[in-house]
Formats: sequence, structure tokens, C-alpha cells
Amino acid sequence: METVLRAWRPFGSEEFLRRAIFRSLTIAGFLLILGIAAHNYSEAYRIKHQEEETALSSVRMEGVKDGFGEIFKEKVFPETGAAGLLSGMRAKPDISGKVEDIKAAAIVPPAGRGTAGEPLPLPEQMTQTEEMEMIVTDEKIPVAMRVILYGSGGIPEIWESVYDPASFSADMLFVPEREGMIFDGWYMDKECHVPFEKTETLPETLVLYAGWKENMKPAEDEKGFLIDERGYIIGCNAKAETVIDGLLCVPSYSECKGIEKGAFDAIKDLVCDIYISDNITYIAPGAFDNLEYLMYIEVHPGNTSYYSVNGILYNMDHTVAARPGMNYK
Repeated sequence: METVLRAWRPFGSEEFLRRAIFRSLTIAGFLLILGIAAHNYSEAYRIKHQEEETALSSVRMEGVKDGFGEIFKEKVFPETGAAGLLSGMRAKPDISGKVEDIKAAAIVPPAGRGTAGEPLPLPEQMTQTEEMEMIVTDEKIPVAMRVILYGSGGIPEIWESVYDPASFSADMLFVPEREGMIFDGWYMDKECHVPFEKTETLPETLVLYAGWKENMKPAEDEKGFLIDERGYIIGCNAKAETVIDGLLCVPSYSECKGIEKGAFDAIKDLVCDIYISDNITYIAPGAFDNLEYLMYIEVHPGNTSYYSVNGILYNMDHTVAARPGMNYK
């Protein structure tokens, strides 16, 4: 009786294992060689880059030591032996020749920028006048004037700013404040004896001092008007005869010069008409705003600051100073 003997052979035979090991070693060796080559290349590149940076720094230092006109010196690349400039450097300009040639070359504008597309003439073809027109001249920068103000006991104590001397005037300066005092203008000296007046020539630094005068208590005249030291009406006595049958006549004596806002608040319900005399040269904006029943304003024909038409008060520049009836209720 025949018997068939079957032997089991594993999948991974000895020959198969040998081939797999050989392939793995081959791939590992190839990768190792690539890694070594990459490391060597990187190291060589780093060393070369460091040498170039050192050489460039040396060239820059030598160029600075040589003076203002020369920035870099020409160098020879050791690997080629050829003379040339390092990367990024510009060749030194050729400054040989006459001064006249250099001046003429400096004023030649770019080609193709003439009028209507025409090419501009060459320096040798230009007249002396045309050549001067091509040269750009420096514009004069306006001189700034420094102004220092001292409050002389007022607020602020000191203030500083800059102005254009050509357009500067004292009206551009602020008005300081001081309790119980009235500002009297700017002076050139601390004692406030020399008032400031603009002249044709002003110093680069202008120092001014604030002048003050005592604020006197307003005086009441015989009609009940309160007049301050400036001659302005600042109030009135409601019990006095300041208004007769609705007509308010502003004092006509020369010491009375102006009307401040709110001067007639104490009699605002009594005033229907106002007569302004020729001595009044100042009326504060809104001086008549609180007069609810005011219907007509008349001005003396000799007044040089104001006039009236149909009961409306005008300034001499024909602008409206006050219009009655605006606040009528």
C-alpha cells in the first residue's frame, strides 16, 4: 500500500528571508549615504556663506576708513581670480573731467520730457538763460518767530508759541485773566511802560508782558445807568427813570462809549424802543436779545459805528447788528 507523505513548507522560506534582508540593508545604506552627503553639503555651504559675510564686512570697513567719497574697494574673487565687485556693490562713478562738464551733465533732464513730447536740448545747445531755468533753486523757508508771553500775575503765568513774522499782530495773542483787574495790553518791559507796537523788523524771540489796571466799581449816573471804567453800560437801576413810555435813550455824554450784553436785563419788560446816541462805538453781540418787547431801534445820524434802517440796527459794514422783534412773545 502506497502512502503519500505531504510535508508543510512555511511561507517565509530561507531564500525569501535572505532576499528581504539584502534589500533592507541596501535601502538603509543608500539612505545613510544620502544623509552624509546632505550634511557635508550643508556644512560646506555654511562655511562658504560665513567667509563671504566676513569678506563683505571687511570691505565695508575699508571703504568707510577711506573717506566720504569712496564706499567700497574692488576685490578679487579667489575662486575665479578675476577682478570685480562683490555682489550688491556699485562701481565708483567716474568724476574725472572739468567742473563745467560735470555741471552741464547735472542739469540734463530725462529724455522725452520736453513740451508736447519734444526732446529737451542738450547742454551745449542751451543758452545761459535756459540753463539757469533748468537748475532748481532752493526756496526760502519762512522764518518762524518765537513769542513768549508773561502773565504778570495773570493766568496763564507763561505761554509760548510760534508765529510768522510777516503776518503777526498783537490781535492774534490771547487775553489773559486776573481777578479784580482788567487787561491793559501787552508791553515790552516788565514795568509795563513801553506798549508793544508791531514794526517792520521783529526779533527772532519776542518777549511780552501783560499790563493790568484796577477794575473799578461801576458808577451809577443820574439816569440809573451803571458805567464801568471803560465807559461801557453794564447794568441799570430798575427803579430809576431809564425808560419813559417804553423808550430807552442811551446816555449821550462822551464818557459813555459802549453797551455790554445783559446791560438792560433789569428793565427788559419795559423797553419797546431804543435810541442810540452818536457817542456809542461798541455794542456787544446779543446785547438786546433779552428785550422781549423791543420793536424799533433808532441811531443818531452822527454815529460813526452804527446806523439803522426801518428799525433794524446795522454795522458800518452793512451787516445786521440787531433785529428787533426776534424775541417777541
